Amino acid sequence: MLKYFTFVFWKRKFISLKKLIAWKLFPYTESIRKKRIKRQINYYKAKGFLPVEVGSDAGIGAKLLWYLQILLYCKENNLKPYIKFTYDDNREEDYFDQFITSKYTIPTDIKYIRIVTLWDLNFGEHYDKDKLSVEMANSLAQEFITVKKEFIDEANSFASTHFGNDKVLGVHYRSTDKITEAGFVSHQTALANIDHCFKHYNHFNKIFITTDDNKFIEFLKRSHLSSYICYRQDTYRSDDEKAVHTRLDVDRFNMNKDAIVNMLILTKCSFIIKTASNLSAISLFLNPSIPYMLLNIMYKLYFPDNEFSVKAALKPVEEV
Repeated sequence: MLKYFTFVFWKRKFISLKKLIAWKLFPYTESIRKKRIKRQINYYKAKGFLPVEVGSDAGIGAKLLWYLQILLYCKENNLKPYIKFTYDDNREEDYFDQFITSKYTIPTDIKYIRIVTLWDLNFGEHYDKDKLSVEMANSLAQEFITVKKEFIDEANSFASTHFGNDKVLGVHYRSTDKITEAGFVSHQTALANIDHCFKHYNHFNKIFITTDDNKFIEFLKRSHLSSYICYRQDTYRSDDEKAVHTRLDVDRFNMNKDAIVNMLILTKCSFIIKTASNLSAISLFLNPSIPYMLLNIMYKLYFPDNEFSVKAALKPVEEV
């Protein structure tokens, strides 16, 4: 009986009750929130710009894909896009501004429309399904996305040091939490497809590896292709199948820097083998002339996988 008089007991009861009330009220609070966002959009559209704060812990590749969709909406509606990316636990720091230079000067006193997912904006059309194309994404990237010089210089320096004039096969192996969104690709299957690409597409002098999975790097270092591989010394890679971008103990600037620089290095490759990932998709938007092979695609077939899947230069071998 004494447990009913403890602080911990009643604290747990209060938290459970609070969650229950929030769950019961969710349809109403969500409806109110989306109506508020719609009013804000209409208000800013009348002023000729759209300020959006994406408060999400999603990876930077996903955020850049959302950014492209917002850019397309703004372009169609003749609006200036003012975009910032924050995290759930830090709304002060703009992690987007650290890497990308905006085409427009953003007013310091601007009040942003805060969203958690792109669906919150409810554009009325499926920009990720019916509107965007690789050609359009490339055009938007050329017009609006300017990566800051220091990161371009770092990517160029890496390529100059490790690639030279060699033909380079770029491999982006995305693992950890991505297996909830796309079929799992084993290390052995990825290696078999690298061999497949060497045999049927072209010969390569180097293999550039970018991955969130440190075990994949170690696996390739033990393989017969070990002498071909090079990779950037990223600040973070996972050793336990847990996604780096969801951890709270990482320095987000360095984590995002790893992603941005690797994305730029991929654009300098002669061919790309990729698993389902928005990061390497952005690389192909930036340089759409690169041929590629997909090892898996998203379960929900939206852009860019709906276009990539029919334009791949080589089909992968089956699961090994």
